[in-house]
Amino acid sequence: NPDRTNGWLRDAIDEQLEERVLRRATQLTTVSDPMRDELERRHDKPVTVLYSGFDPAEFPAPAPREAGGPRRLLFAGTLYGKQDLTPLLRVLADGSRDGWLRPDRLEVSFVGRLSDRAALEAERFGVGAFVRTSEPIPRVDLLRRLVQADALLLPSLYETDRNALPMKLFEY
Repeated sequence: NPDRTNGWLRDAIDEQLEERVLRRATQLTTVSDPMRDELERRHDKPVTVLYSGFDPAEFPAPAPREAGGPRRLLFAGTLYGKQDLTPLLRVLADGSRDGWLRPDRLEVSFVGRLSDRAALEAERFGVGAFVRTSEPIPRVDLLRRLVQADALLLPSLYETDRNALPMKLFEY
């Protein structure tokens, strides 16, 4: 995980644990071609790639839209420090300042780990009234919120790794 920041000691321990666990494996499975290449290089074992997916049956039908209610944008998952919210917050600030965007017409929600950062940054841009945050919620509730949202947000995180396929792309 390129976004993991556990330090040299933890990394060394993790490498040893990985080696011991995988030593007796006869076949490995991973979720992307670059990860397959890395596992083959490190462990000299055959590796199969199974791309992430989803089960449409898990996603409930959307509830009827509330007349006159706000449009809803949703980010679900961990909000990593490298994900830049500035473009979104700048548009909210510009629209609010120019009078064409109001919190009663647009709601931006962040659900998941480290989402409080979005609220803090929104306050700095003067658009805190647009942003709602919460810690992780039960999966069934999250799937309902994903279906009911008007748009789903995916701030860029993988600019330096074009081969990365974040699970969020499949969930969304």
